[in-house]
Amino acid sequence: VVFGVTPLAIGIAAAVGDALHRASPSEEVVRIAANAPPLTFVALWICIAVLPGLFEEALFRGFVTRLYQGWRWVAWLVPSALFGLVHLDPVQSIGTAILGLGFGWIRLRTSTLVPSMVAHTVYNGSVLLAARFADPSDESASMPIAAVLGGCVLAALGSQLLGAPNSELDPNEVAP
Repeated sequence: VVFGVTPLAIGIAAAVGDALHRASPSEEVVRIAANAPPLTFVALWICIAVLPGLFEEALFRGFVTRLYQGWRWVAWLVPSALFGLVHLDPVQSIGTAILGLGFGWIRLRTSTLVPSMVAHTVYNGSVLLAARFADPSDESASMPIAAVLGGCVLAALGSQLLGAPNSELDPNEVAP
């Protein structure tokens, strides 16, 4: 689901960045991490991939989602919007909010935080690994429409693999 919405998130964020004539500050952080010595890269991977995957999901898909427990659409949209806004930068916020929709969809389909935590950690980690092993001369930020459409199909298939949506949030679940 999350990797399916990734091309859409990247494409829209790139369009916003182009319109505003600026790059996201997170691009520089990823670039620094990608060029770090191996032990530093591992430490940064933990700080940039693992910890946000755990704590941001506990906050947004755990605490905030439960605040809107009776309103399924609100419980999906509000935490995703807040997730984007808390990243502060307009270029990063729009893409992050779209990714938040993917994380939130997983959370609501499974009624547990673990899959969205894993998805968030894997997503952030794969961004770092891709940057570390990518061709540094490839500066293209545009996203082909075929990738966006293919990603939407992938997200729909992933959603089907998660099974039928649960009718409500589990009242017995405690956020980690």
